[in-house]
Amino acid sequence: MKLPSEKHAGQLLTRIEDVGNPWLDAGIVPFSTLNYNERYPTELLNWSDWYPANLVTECFPGQFRNWFYSLLSLATMMRYDETDDPEQKKPFCTLLGHRLVMDELGRAMHKSDGTAIWFEEAAEQLGVDTLRWMYLAQNPAADLRFGLRHPDEPVTLNTPEGPISETKEGLPTCKVTSTPADEIRRQVLIPLWNSYAFFVNYAVLDGFDPTLEQVPVSDRPEIDRWVLSRLQELTQTSRAAYEAFDAPHAMQAAAEFIDDLSNWYIRRNRKRFWRARTDAHSASGDSPGAKWDADKLAAYQTLYEVLLTLSKLLAPAIPFLTERMYRNLVEGAEQPISVHLCGYPEVDASKLDPELNWKTQQVQALVTLGHRLREVSELRVRQPLAELRFAAADAKQAAAIEQYADVIADELNVKQVTRAANLDDLVSYTYKPNLKTLGPKYGKLLNKIKNDLPQLDPALLAPLRAGQV
Repeated sequence: MKLPSEKHAGQLLTRIEDVGNPWLDAGIVPFSTLNYNERYPTELLNWSDWYPANLVTECFPGQFRNWFYSLLSLATMMRYDETDDPEQKKPFCTLLGHRLVMDELGRAMHKSDGTAIWFEEAAEQLGVDTLRWMYLAQNPAADLRFGLRHPDEPVTLNTPEGPISETKEGLPTCKVTSTPADEIRRQVLIPLWNSYAFFVNYAVLDGFDPTLEQVPVSDRPEIDRWVLSRLQELTQTSRAAYEAFDAPHAMQAAAEFIDDLSNWYIRRNRKRFWRARTDAHSASGDSPGAKWDADKLAAYQTLYEVLLTLSKLLAPAIPFLTERMYRNLVEGAEQPISVHLCGYPEVDASKLDPELNWKTQQVQALVTLGHRLREVSELRVRQPLAELRFAAADAKQAAAIEQYADVIADELNVKQVTRAANLDDLVSYTYKPNLKTLGPKYGKLLNKIKNDLPQLDPALLAPLRAGQV
């Protein structure tokens, strides 16, 4: 078919009859690159061993009508005459579509205006483990606010291959900043590294040997059993999350555990590591462990197990930091040379204690509320207070708090922790009328209601507060 051109008078345009969408090429990949037409096993590749793909992931807004659709349609076409079973035709087992990557302010990034961030710039200035955590922790249903590129601030980057001042595309490397990346380092990576550094520094000073005979877990202090139980809980959560392709859940659980490890376990146990080994007299015999106090050794063995297991749990997310931790922790031991050659940790049910985890969580929640009350009242923790009073509607929760009253008192610097009979003993209520609601109904009486309501006996209005009237 020939059509006259409206733009160029006198010229004829010829229609190309067969036009292929380039996404068809992407959709046929599972067949075109995996020897689909060679219906026999080969030494290097057998098509049926690799089809369907376990996971396909790409940006959802741009791909659901392109790559995802072409994969489905071409898989249906290619296997049309072979089977009627949809399970045999599907090109992937799991599809993860995610939203867009934007700059820190929620704007699109473009090469044309210099706002697009290049990998070299982000990797060297923000850190590759930081980037991985940022992506994995992001809810795929929401746009990722990544960072900002400053095109007017060129920088020289120190890479493993040497200093560079240009990207591989020939553009000048510029300064990149990211508030989300800063938060990940502050809340996750730095506390993790500080926990590891704390252990290593004192382990070297004390000459800790991880091959020493283990102090039975049942003989260790409760806080040791708690952190080991939390470790099993994290292992359980991480395995389930990764198997469900739910990386954000795994990252959230890991971040919470790192906070527990750094801000609760290590902080509350520093003195056990500080105590000199020469003060120990509880062990006996000629074995190397005889010079160790059982409590101090239990602290080291507990923290060592936690850090070693944590390096394996987090290896898929932050491979470089965990590799450095792992290699130093197992140096000289009969262990795989890399954390990435280790099997993923399994849950040790004998160390999992959900009841202990729950009790400690109640204590931590009350301590957090206590610190907030101090902040609101501008009373620093170093200022001792006579009493902390609390109320709990749940008897089990109240019992847990009373069981650990000494821990709470120590955390909040109060002399005693006392349970109140009910919340009314701690809180005073003020009742005010809703003028917009009562005005049309009571008219001239509204002024009297407004004046008299605050004067009524709170006990008289208690049923109203409880929703009983």
